[in-house]
Amino acid sequence: MLIKPNQLAKTLEFGCFQSTILSIVSGLLVMVSYPSFNLYLLEWIGLIPLLFAIEGKSLRQAYLFGLITGLVAVGGGGYWMANWADLAFNVPFPLNVLFVIGFAFCFGQVFGVVTFVFQWLRQYKPIPEVLLFPIVQVSVFSMFPMLFDFYLGDAQSYFPAAIQGIEFTGVYGIDFVISLVNIIVFNMIRWPKEPIYQPILIGCLAILIAWFGYGVWALSQWDADLRSWPKKRIGIIQPNRHVTLSRPIPESGYSRIFPLEMGMSRDLAEKGAEIVFWPEGHFYGYAYWSAVREAFKKHVQDMAIPVVFYDSTYKKINRKKYLYNTSLLIDNNGELTNTYYKVKLVPFSEYSPIVGTVSFIKNLLGDFLDDLTPGQHHKTFKAAGMRIVPKICYEPLFPGFIAEAIGNDADGKVLLVQSQDGWFGKSSQPELHVAISALRAVENRVPLVHVINNGASAVILPNGRRLFRSKPFVRGAWVVDMPYDIKKGGSFYSRYPWLFINFIRGISFILILYSLNLLRLTRKRS
Repeated sequence: MLIKPNQLAKTLEFGCFQSTILSIVSGLLVMVSYPSFNLYLLEWIGLIPLLFAIEGKSLRQAYLFGLITGLVAVGGGGYWMANWADLAFNVPFPLNVLFVIGFAFCFGQVFGVVTFVFQWLRQYKPIPEVLLFPIVQVSVFSMFPMLFDFYLGDAQSYFPAAIQGIEFTGVYGIDFVISLVNIIVFNMIRWPKEPIYQPILIGCLAILIAWFGYGVWALSQWDADLRSWPKKRIGIIQPNRHVTLSRPIPESGYSRIFPLEMGMSRDLAEKGAEIVFWPEGHFYGYAYWSAVREAFKKHVQDMAIPVVFYDSTYKKINRKKYLYNTSLLIDNNGELTNTYYKVKLVPFSEYSPIVGTVSFIKNLLGDFLDDLTPGQHHKTFKAAGMRIVPKICYEPLFPGFIAEAIGNDADGKVLLVQSQDGWFGKSSQPELHVAISALRAVENRVPLVHVINNGASAVILPNGRRLFRSKPFVRGAWVVDMPYDIKKGGSFYSRYPWLFINFIRGISFILILYSLNLLRLTRKRS
């Protein structure tokens, strides 16, 4: 081990006040690593103050100091929840700040759980701490229930050499490496004069060398390979509409049968776009009004290129109406050829957890709980010579879900993300969304088109580089020449998305059982 089994770092233990400050510092370092500030390198040392804060502390204290870090990191990074409360529920300042506090308290708990479990397991020394900490961190983060899933690796999308290895492990791999670096540096600071147990240190350094060595090599290979790929001219529409749940009156010069997006698409078609993508966030009434369907058919026929757009749709089954968030494909003949119903619905926005499943409460509240219906299947649209896998809103936050959509049959697939980030106001949330999408492109080694109502929209290559990125909160339409090869796509992770994370979880489970058994034997002897 990097530390002596029975030795305590008395000289580096801190009082509660100092530990509180250290916990806050860790929270700030993690917070500024994310796109709000994008100081992503700080995350590689960001957990070191927290590790010092919990040194020599009780389990309860370790949890509380971890929670403090989580409150700062999640609350500071998720300040845009106040905008969501204002725009979605009309909760003005300062009451909307309560949503940020509640969000931070609920989901900042993940750091407290990590420090609690780590502090408990390290008492029994089942494995060296330098391996125990990343195993605990990855396991807890992957299983903790969150409103918006996040990982340490989400902050690293601008560090391309560090994220290439996730094509084998998913984002969990980069989380493991980040935690490993933090605990190694922590131990070297804590025990500068102590003899280091060489095999463990060499093994950890070998992991880091292999991870970054592969990252540098893979990035150079992908950069060279992508230069030889043929190009597809794709059109991106960013209307920058005002966010609303209502059916707004069309803007001057446009109508329901010729919306703003259709006019922008015509301009892109004239510029040579082979296909046009619209974002989530506006009601067109395609499923409701035949006049809209006929008009869309004629306009798309005139452009002679396919259009993928978003709309609210419904099905009637046994006189009951089921509502869906839907991605729709109209081919170059104007025919609706495929639809994808959003599978992952946002809690408290698109459906009501727990309360919405209780029949008598739902009937009592009526339309107030008019939940959307989740789709059941992934879809692949075939258009413009490409195989397009549409995902809506926050679905890219789920690594395993996206990997399942790409799957074994990955050749020629393009991941499409259609979203409406306007609910979070003019904040850093849209950039975080792009950063997360970039990881999904690398994990599955497919091009990704990220088209957002208010931006930032982007085209991301399979190596994580941003080929194109629009400015957020502006209106625009662009044609992007995207590298595309019908014979390329997919990764080890897209074929086996649960292998690495279940391996890590399995180790955690064994460690917990081992420690519980030691606890039982200790109590039995006493």
